[in-house]
Amino acid sequence: MMENASSASQPRNGRKPAYLTGPPADSRLLDVTARDVDRQPAAVNPDPAAALELVQVGKIHLDGDAAVCAVEDVSLRCPTGTWTVIVGPARSGRSSLLRCAAGLDRVTSGRVLLGGVDVTETSGVDRRGHVGLVSSVAEFAGSPTVEHYLRRPAPEVGAASDRLVTALLAHVGLEGRRDVAPSALSVEEQRCIVLLGALTRRPAVLIADEPTVEMGADLAEAAMSLLEQWVVAAGLTVLMASEELSGVRSADTACFLAAGRIVDSCSLGPRAVFETTGKSWSELCR
Repeated sequence: MMENASSASQPRNGRKPAYLTGPPADSRLLDVTARDVDRQPAAVNPDPAAALELVQVGKIHLDGDAAVCAVEDVSLRCPTGTWTVIVGPARSGRSSLLRCAAGLDRVTSGRVLLGGVDVTETSGVDRRGHVGLVSSVAEFAGSPTVEHYLRRPAPEVGAASDRLVTALLAHVGLEGRRDVAPSALSVEEQRCIVLLGALTRRPAVLIADEPTVEMGADLAEAAMSLLEQWVVAAGLTVLMASEELSGVRSADTACFLAAGRIVDSCSLGPRAVFETTGKSWSELCR
């Protein structure tokens, strides 16, 4: 059943339901997450119904003397504790839309709201205490080791705890890379560490541009399982872009983008898929 992209999905509760597949919840990780999230800054004027909202957002880029419309009249509502994925082919406007939501690019028209507050005119730097970003390029800001990168002090919340870093690395099977220089990691390991780094800064909203690109199947599965647990345990709101339908397997809502416009959207979260087909996303994606 198709729905408007601005319709609200239901936030997930703290218990992983039976229809979610994949690795069982790591109770140690969930406990660590719940305790560490107490150090997370309060969202800007928190509204549990809409952690992030885009209202008729448009973005025009200049290509020489030509104006290119990358995003056109997009309205999107991401309730707190839900996962929304933008699906579309290359040059559909996925990355431009995410950059507008993160404050990296200023919108040409429309509004961006965080927790009900209009932040359209604020920059990505001003939003960084509330919005985490996983870009398509791995940058480690001169960190000498993986641990140093993961424990960088974040605005308002300080450095990540040792127990949180340990639990995150263990979950994705990279605990042995803790003291390694990021430059010495494989490409897929670097991509995964970038995702972990965004989580250790404990944002209210995570914006991720194809976070598992260049990851092998096993590491991608572990990374998505981790992100799913973070949504459940910490109430994280995720807005993610993906070129592949397999990227929506853990999402609550999928929005399909073409030529900068949302052409359709639907509730494709685990509950909706299970109730509609009798199968989990893992079964459908095999």
